[in-house]
Amino acid sequence: MGQKYLIDTCTVVKYLDEILPQEAISFMDALVDDDCKVSFITKIELLVWNPPNAEYMIVREEFLAGSEIHYINDEIINGA
Repeated sequence: MGQKYLIDTCTVVKYLDEILPQEAISFMDALVDDDCKVSFITKIELLVWNPPNAEYMIVREEFLAGSEIHYINDEIINGA
């Protein structure tokens, strides 16, 4: 993929719940397999997310383990 994406929490939850349109799920599948990036805020939000069943907790952990987590610093804040 040429572009880089920082995936937000709502998109991750909808992806894990498989409630995105099929085209979006296919896009996310490729993105997750290729270069998955989330912010530390998304990681925190996912860790407190109460999935509908216990199996989703495993999927959530696998998703986070395979993701590059981006943390914030003054350089990022000042560049916004």
